[in-house]
Amino acid sequence: MPSVLGIVPLVGRAEVALGPFNETTPLRRSVETVAPVVGRPVVILAEGGQVMSAMDALDGCSVPVDIWDVDVARDIKRLRAAAQVTDLILVHDPLCPLVTTESLVEVLASTATGEAAVAVRPVVDTLKTLVRSVITATVDREALRVVISPVVLPAALLDESLDPALTLDEPALLVQWLRERVHVRLVMAPAGSGRITDLSSSRMMMAADLLG
Repeated sequence: MPSVLGIVPLVGRAEVALGPFNETTPLRRSVETVAPVVGRPVVILAEGGQVMSAMDALDGCSVPVDIWDVDVARDIKRLRAAAQVTDLILVHDPLCPLVTTESLVEVLASTATGEAAVAVRPVVDTLKTLVRSVITATVDREALRVVISPVVLPAALLDESLDPALTLDEPALLVQWLRERVHVRLVMAPAGSGRITDLSSSRMMMAADLLG
């Protein structure tokens, strides 16, 4: 079995990831989802004042975590050193709090040697192209996918060319970065998966969580 380094990026997500989610937070839910898969401390990547906020949000959590600041060179060195002694990196977005441990395992199992894998969902919205504020065409959504979570990549890719603060901030950007380097396998995520994009979607997910 390959060794796995689990990363939950708080960068660019703190306001929502540290907010309420059915008596917990998306951050804590995500850390608890990743922990059974990696068998080692879950790495939370934060920046600046997010470090203390993450510690407060995880107070009393039984899952061992390492909270590293992407603005501190020493912590980036720790991240790269951890990658050097593992096979795969699993990045789980805390804005996808309904993704299950089973889903993470499925994407990991789908990751071939030297490749990356990402959980996706079909695009359901109608998309249009605009030219000077005028709708000119409808985009064929059959060939499009929405990036969910997780993204799994070979640990060897976490070298000096990857800026964790920028690349991990946006999952779609990470997938684009990966496609320039390795084959990326798309794995269909369960229908209940999704990403919190605003207050409305957060409320919908909390309701779905209570019903599920």
